[in-house]
Amino acid sequence: MPAKQTSPLLISLLLIGAALIAVAAVVYLDADSGSNEGSATSVADTVGSQKVDQDQPQTDTIAAVWRWESDQRKETSGMSSERKTPSTAMPFTPESVFEALQAVKLDDNGDVITDHDALLALEATLRDGDVSLTASQIDALQGLIRERLPGKAGEQTARIVGDYAELLKAEAEFNELYGSENGAYVVDAEAQSVDDHEMQYQELQALRELYLGSEVAESLFATTDANARYMFDSQRIEQDPALSTEEKLQRAAELERQHLEQTTGIRDWNERYNSFMADKQRVVSAALSEDEKRRQIAALMRQHFDSRELEKVSHLPLGDVSDIN
Repeated sequence: MPAKQTSPLLISLLLIGAALIAVAAVVYLDADSGSNEGSATSVADTVGSQKVDQDQPQTDTIAAVWRWESDQRKETSGMSSERKTPSTAMPFTPESVFEALQAVKLDDNGDVITDHDALLALEATLRDGDVSLTASQIDALQGLIRERLPGKAGEQTARIVGDYAELLKAEAEFNELYGSENGAYVVDAEAQSVDDHEMQYQELQALRELYLGSEVAESLFATTDANARYMFDSQRIEQDPALSTEEKLQRAAELERQHLEQTTGIRDWNERYNSFMADKQRVVSAALSEDEKRRQIAALMRQHFDSRELEKVSHLPLGDVSDIN
């Protein structure tokens, strides 16, 4: 049997992560900073009034409307391992489906918001553990969702889950085609141009629209598509022989700013980020020790962004104490 070849498309997707990691750095958070925020010399103290409102109303999620048999929400953390273990016939339980879907958001009308969080939930439900579902198992999963989620939220979630399950099967065939010796699209992955990889990705986008519909596919994969565009454009900048090193750095920096604006999912990101960076510059320029700079920058991060927002941008060097002029 010939050795299985790596799909060029999968290589493209892996490169997305590599490109993002290449422009990111570790966020330095001082574990002891919370006890020292009252320092009179702290620049962070002077901008305390800018602290983000962490008590703002939160969008409803599936977790808020999930219906348990007792009509009361159960704490999943205390469940026994026996109840969490999927059965052979049906590899899902109400608890495991709840854990996978609980972060999916609902708008004011009770409609499912098909954003990146919803995509992650679908992946957790259907792809994690390499579960291959039969048609009857998908039907049973959809029935469980409709039973536990009242009204249109359940109907919409069940429909999207079913469509996504079919998409995963089609994606597997798509990747086999690119990796098969008999496939029409097989070429040397390393010899492929950026345009070749982008064309393959566009075919995958068309496949998503076929199974999910254009509206759901566009919103569900908005962040994924933005990451792909960022990767392709980054590679084009790097490979452009007409650009000097300085020009490449400038264009890469501008591209990164545009990418962050599209993918952070944080309200008023540009305005708040610029405000944070202005305050951070004051700390970096001050005659302070590296530890004190790091402590004050960590305090500024918590004043400008809440914990969930910081988690979303944890790949950015917000806590870097190097000169940012």
